Amino acid sequence: MNDSNKNGINEALELIDQAFVQFVREIYGGRTPYAWQRRLVHELASTNRWPERLAAPTGAGKTMVIDVHVFLNALAGLATSDSILADSSLGKAAAVCGLRHLPRRLVITVNRRALVDDQYDSACALTDTINAHGNPPSDSASSLLRDVYQGLLARAGESDMDTVGPCRVVVSPWTLPCVTGDITPLNAR
Repeated sequence: MNDSNKNGINEALELIDQAFVQFVREIYGGRTPYAWQRRLVHELASTNRWPERLAAPTGAGKTMVIDVHVFLNALAGLATSDSILADSSLGKAAAVCGLRHLPRRLVITVNRRALVDDQYDSACALTDTINAHGNPPSDSASSLLRDVYQGLLARAGESDMDTVGPCRVVVSPWTLPCVTGDITPLNAR
């Protein structure tokens, strides 16, 4: 890779990082993402792959991976050639990073029902906030939140941005039943 390509990718990653910080501030009333969350955005935008495991202590903001996933998938939608925002600076940055190859689905596995409920509530609140600013575009909505809304619609394959309904982030709060007692292997029966 030559120096101009590296510079282009570095500039795109910096723009994506700045947009993520702004996104979090707008969604959460001025809050700033933790450094590890920003590094995760950088890693995902650089590699288009999720790490095998995220481990962080309690209270470190792991639920924010939902926001990271939604944000980067919105940028992937902006990067599509048929998106009305493909020529925007964020659309171009996402295209340079190849975000259209980012996985669309995110599965989070946790070992407590309370965490499942918290993550479900967080995803629903995020969806509601994005929809409130994008469908229809409100006067108070920032251009970034409108772009996120439009990018998610483009990522979902919606072609007419003026006639579609609210954006959907599909979440399923389910847990596996707890198994106790003697477990006999199938081959021992």
